[in-house]
Amino acid sequence: MVEMKLPKVAKPFVFKLFAGGPVWPKLGGVVFTGKNDLKGFDEYRFYEGKLIDDWPPGITFYVKGTGEEDYILVGIHWIVVSDRVKTKLEECGVFGVQFLPITVVNDENGEKLGPYWALNVFQEVDALDWEHTRWINLGDKPEDTHHPLLGAVKVALRFDKVNNIDIFRLNIKGRGDTTIYLSRRVRDCLTNNRFTGLEIDPVATY
Repeated sequence: MVEMKLPKVAKPFVFKLFAGGPVWPKLGGVVFTGKNDLKGFDEYRFYEGKLIDDWPPGITFYVKGTGEEDYILVGIHWIVVSDRVKTKLEECGVFGVQFLPITVVNDENGEKLGPYWALNVFQEVDALDWEHTRWINLGDKPEDTHHPLLGAVKVALRFDKVNNIDIFRLNIKGRGDTTIYLSRRVRDCLTNNRFTGLEIDPVATY
């Protein structure tokens, strides 16, 4: 008898986290001006999958606008969250993230906002599902390219690698990726508290 191999079916989602969303620009809020003072810190260290024990004091970002968002987009390498988000993640017992203090200043009036924290997500997982991820050019082998995810239309992950992991980055070819992924538990922890500036989208796992 020939054994039939059934296709894989997507399992419960994990979620990806980013700033903005379709309604966010209409809310007012604060917007990064592009001006910062990193005190010599190399922002690519966020992708090393390690705790940062030599964080320099006084790292500052300048924003404009009114109000205080819970999540501010200040560049592709930075995840900046409010004290409210930090407190809630700590209450939920989230493992795999380090909170690093930064200063956020309104560039229009010099007012300090916050407190705010940069997230160092040091847990990295080799969990990309190469088979079920949708690619722009199906004729290429994405695993042979230098930055495979630049050619991804829709990322899929391996359920056996990410099940029960709270928060993580993908490890692609030995280095962390920019996107932050959350478990359903952490997603619920955040979305049940009406935080501003956040968008959390589902990602299929197989």
